[in-house]
Amino acid sequence: MNDRAKTLQQMISDDPTDPFLHYGLAMETAKSEPARAVELFNRILTQFPHYLPTYYQAAVLHIEGKAENKARRILQAGIELAKRKGEMKTMGELRALLDQLDE
Repeated sequence: MNDRAKTLQQMISDDPTDPFLHYGLAMETAKSEPARAVELFNRILTQFPHYLPTYYQAAVLHIEGKAENKARRILQAGIELAKRKGEMKTMGELRALLDQLDE
């Protein structure tokens, strides 16, 4: 675990309810431990399903790990959430990644 990941872990200990901290740790972990990052992203999707940035990055890691069906489910859920939140740009990004999977 690098210094940035350690710092994020400490910050999470101080405030476990901040989804951005969990997301940051998952992103940092993805650089060196993609399988562990998948676990972290899955936990974020469960604990903080309203945190929209998670959906794209979690789907990318699942695609890289050859778990396309799981990635599709994540993207579809993210698209629905983005639609409900009125986040059209994010919805378009999620849709584009889903379309790439379906090509």
